[in-house]
Amino acid sequence: MIRKEKIEYRQFAILVLLYTVGTSVIIAPSMLASYAGQDGWISALLGLGIGLLVVWCYASIGKFFMGRSLIEAINESFGNYLGFVIALIFTFFSLTLSSLVLSNIGNFVNTRMLVGTPLDAAEYIFVIVVIIGVRLGIETLARSTETLTPLFTFLFIVFIFAVLPQMHPNNIRPILEHDIHDIFKSSYGFISFPFGELVLFLMLTPFVSKNKKITKGYVLGAFIGGVIVMIITVLSILSLGGYGTAINTYPAFTIAKKIDVGGVIQRVEVIMAGIWTFSIFTKLSVCVYVTALSIKQLFRLRDLNCLTIPIAISLIPLSQWGTPNAADFQTYTAMWMMYFTYIIMIIPFLTTGVLYLKKKWGKKQESKA
Repeated sequence: MIRKEKIEYRQFAILVLLYTVGTSVIIAPSMLASYAGQDGWISALLGLGIGLLVVWCYASIGKFFMGRSLIEAINESFGNYLGFVIALIFTFFSLTLSSLVLSNIGNFVNTRMLVGTPLDAAEYIFVIVVIIGVRLGIETLARSTETLTPLFTFLFIVFIFAVLPQMHPNNIRPILEHDIHDIFKSSYGFISFPFGELVLFLMLTPFVSKNKKITKGYVLGAFIGGVIVMIITVLSILSLGGYGTAINTYPAFTIAKKIDVGGVIQRVEVIMAGIWTFSIFTKLSVCVYVTALSIKQLFRLRDLNCLTIPIAISLIPLSQWGTPNAADFQTYTAMWMMYFTYIIMIIPFLTTGVLYLKKKWGKKQESKA
C-alpha cells in the first residue's frame, strides 16, 4: 500500500522518544520504587535492557512487514475472520491506552498544575488540541515534535542541575537491600510500560521514508527515552528516598517544587510540567492516530479524519470511567493493563511467524510447480 505521508527516521526516533517519556516520566519512578524501594534504579536498568531487546524485535518485525502496517500484516497472515478478531483486539488495546493516557493527563492537571480545575475542562482542552494534531497528519505531528525537541532537551538539562542540591547519596543506600524477586517484579511493569506499548509504532513504520532506517530510529528513540525515565527515577530516589518516591504519585513534580537555586530560581515546576505535558500530548496524539488508522484499515474505510472526533470525544467518558483518580490507576488499572500489554506484545511475533511460514510454503509450492 502506498503511503502519501512520509517521515524521516530522525522524526520517527523523536516520536518514539517522546512517546517513551510520555506518562512514564511522572508515573514510572513511583511504580519502580513501590516494590524495590531505593533499588528501583536497578529495576529501571534491568527493564531498560530487556525493553530495548523487545524494541529491537519490533523494529526487525517492522522491516520484515515491508511497507505493511501491523493490521495489514495480521489480515494477510490470519485471513479475514481470525485476522479481523485479532486486529479488533489490537484496536481495543490502542483505544484503552488512549483513554488511560488522557486520564493521567486530566488527573495530573487537576491535582498538580491547575488545582481545582474541573476534570472535564482539562481533558476537553487536551482532546481539542489532539484532534487538530491528528487531523493534520502524522507528518505534521512529527515535524512539530522535531521543532520543540531542543526546548525539551534544554529544560530537562536545567532541571537536572537544579535538582542536584536536593540529592543525598544516603537515600540510595543500602544497595540491593530488597529481594531480587522484588527488583524483578518492579522491572516487569517497566518493560510493559512504556517499552511494550511501543508496539503501536508498528502501525507507523510504513510511513518511514527509508525502511532500512527503521531499526535505528526505533531503538535510538526508545533508548534515549528510557534513559531519561531512569535518570528521573534516580533523581527521585536520591531526593526523596525509596519510601518517599513510592508514596508520591508524581515524584518528579514533587522534587521540581523544591528547587531553590540561591533563592532566585524557584517555583519552576510549572515550566517542567509544561515540558512533560508536551511529551504526554505527543503520546496521546500517537495513540489516537493509531486507533483511527487501525479502525480505518480494519473496516477498509477511505479516510481516517472522519474517525478522529468520535474517538477523541469517546475518550473522555472512558478515561473517567476506567480511572476516576490517580489512586485507582496505581491500585487496579496498572496491574491488569500490564497483563493486557504483554498479551498484545505477542501478536507481532505470531503474525511474523505465520507470514514467514506462508512465504516458505509458497516458495516450496512454486518450486514443485
